[in-house]
Amino acid sequence: MPLPLLSGLAASQHHVCQCAGMTVLQCCSLVAQETTNAAVKAQSPSSTILGSAWIGYEAAAGYAFGHVGLAVVSGIMYAELLGICCVYVVLEAETLSTLLGASQFGKALQAWLGPGAWVLLASALMAPTVLLPDLNALSVLGAMGVCAAATVALT
Repeated sequence: MPLPLLSGLAASQHHVCQCAGMTVLQCCSLVAQETTNAAVKAQSPSSTILGSAWIGYEAAAGYAFGHVGLAVVSGIMYAELLGICCVYVVLEAETLSTLLGASQFGKALQAWLGPGAWVLLASALMAPTVLLPDLNALSVLGAMGVCAAATVALT
């Protein structure tokens, strides 16, 4: 007895994956094909399937697997983003510790805030960038960073 693995868009197109006869790669290929077909249909003025030709992973999962797929993919993506942010804060804290750890400021900061001082400082320095509506404002800061790195490399 075949078990349906897809619902939503793929099921509406009368495509059902069967556990016995279809590999995971074929299943993913089918979902990609159906998503592409829906995106092409969305480009025509008479179609309102997706609203635009460009869709994200969450929308593709929602149309291919229904609400459950949307929830699973959204959860995975947000967990991944949280993990990446944590890794970035730790890397920035390590960099600040390496650059400023031996200075008088670094010693005073560590004595005042304890071992988590560098993580707090890195978080405090990065927090205002979250509030920027347009990240183009950071391009000047990026250029200054490249100049500072070049200056350090040349000395």
